Amino acid sequence: MIPPDASDFDHQQAVPQLRHENRNLRQQIKVLQTILQEQELKQKRFEHELESLALLSSALRTAQTRAEMLPLLLEQVMRLINVQGAAIAMRDQASGDSVYEYTSGVLATEVKHRLAEGKGISGQVIASGQPYVRNAEEMDPLFEYPVEAKELHNLACVPLITQKTIIGSLLVERKDKFSSEDVRLLTALADMAASAINRITLFEQTERYAHQMAMAGEIGRVLAETLDLPTIYERLGKSVEELLPDVSHLFISRYNPQEKTFSCIYALADTEIINPADLPHVPLEPPGHGTQSEVVHTHRPVILNNLRSRLPKVFIHVGMEGPITQSGLFVPMLSRGQVVGVVQVQSYIPNRFTQSDVEVLTLVGNTAAVAIDNARLFQDLQRSNQELITAYAATIEGWSNALDMRDQETEGHSKRVTELTLALARKLGYPEDQMENMRRGALLHDIGKMVIPDRILLKPDQLTAEESIVMREHPVYAYEFLSTIAYLRTALAIPYCHHEKWDGRGYPRGIKGVEIPLAARIFAVVDVWDALTSDRPYRPAWSKRRTVEYIRSESGKHFDPQVVNAFVEMISTI
Repeated sequence: MIPPDASDFDHQQAVPQLRHENRNLRQQIKVLQTILQEQELKQKRFEHELESLALLSSALRTAQTRAEMLPLLLEQVMRLINVQGAAIAMRDQASGDSVYEYTSGVLATEVKHRLAEGKGISGQVIASGQPYVRNAEEMDPLFEYPVEAKELHNLACVPLITQKTIIGSLLVERKDKFSSEDVRLLTALADMAASAINRITLFEQTERYAHQMAMAGEIGRVLAETLDLPTIYERLGKSVEELLPDVSHLFISRYNPQEKTFSCIYALADTEIINPADLPHVPLEPPGHGTQSEVVHTHRPVILNNLRSRLPKVFIHVGMEGPITQSGLFVPMLSRGQVVGVVQVQSYIPNRFTQSDVEVLTLVGNTAAVAIDNARLFQDLQRSNQELITAYAATIEGWSNALDMRDQETEGHSKRVTELTLALARKLGYPEDQMENMRRGALLHDIGKMVIPDRILLKPDQLTAEESIVMREHPVYAYEFLSTIAYLRTALAIPYCHHEKWDGRGYPRGIKGVEIPLAARIFAVVDVWDALTSDRPYRPAWSKRRTVEYIRSESGKHFDPQVVNAFVEMISTI
């Protein structure tokens, strides 16, 4: 027998081995194909995510305000994630509540506007900072559904996180289940949205604060223009309305430290002005009681996020119908370290007031406080000044009466010449703001005679040359006496110069023409008129006609011609 060929034996051994290696190779190729397909799918998903983020970024850049941004945000999210409903909730920094600022699609009417801290899906996501996905046939007990039945119930919610701070959440809903890739993309979109919302919110806050500060500066300028308290109160009230136009109630109270009471000086309720006189005065309460009183005791503003719990204590009820205010801000009005009043604003919105509101309202309130303080000081000064003027007037008239009583021959002379002098001055167009100086000067025109001895002043006969020299000194005595009194220096013209003559032949200085003060020129004519038309021991009174003729004859010599003409015209009507 012939043995088999060795080459045939080797071939029979190799065929099964090759077939086995081919199967392994095909399996490896399939694995590689699967890996390539997965990588390709991942690449496509990655590209889709990048494209989605780019589209969202591009859309958000077109928004100029937060109100414009939120609708764009939800529109893009609904399209990119392929959902039928979306809602965005923001965390209220003061209360922690979830506030749905914008909803779209099937969620537009299906979520509550505000949920308490930690409540609902958004509340849990905001509290935990973790995404939430619910793919189930039954309705989610956490979700606030409407009364009617609902088909969509696959939910996904992710936190809005910026700078490691959770500012809100993004909730979406659809019929199809959410995959891990969907949640990853939704999270990426939420991160971009959070940054954009934070950026535009900060910009709006900065812009609003800058605008408010500019308004506050303008308010300060306006308040500085008046010293009238009612005007200050009205302008302050209008200014607060402009600064915080969304407030529902505004009360401005003045604090009286002597009586320890508050009195309302400006009141506004739902755009309706309330008469402050209809509101009672409120007493200052002890520390720890009453918000207005707390502001006075501490000199610090107070923000109340829950007015309902303190409603009887914080403000006066204006009507009992309608909604109840939810939040309030109380700011002291400080001037020189003292509280002069309290500005109180209220809102129907819970947690409405922020620290920036406190700063702006404090600036306006303190500016108004300074204006109020200045107005009060001015009023006190005016009152004191008026009392001083009244006292001076009484003193001047007392001196004038004393002179007339001393020289019985001229009794009533000072008052008569004063009234006639003022009438002639007005006819000549003498400045009205100088009339009081003229009145004082006329009443005191002979004040220098207080120094003249009785033997000369009361002598019934004609004076000797020596006595006349003494008598002619009384204008100098008047000047020396009145010039030491600052209040009466502006009234010196008549007492010092009423014996000067137009042609320069008068005394005590011999000045002439317009060198003589106009007040003295006017008074000189009236003084001579009253002297000549009055009885004297050494002669009877002259007639009106004779006196007018004499005065006319002295025009250009003793008297100013212009004054004479005006006097004659005036006296003819008396």
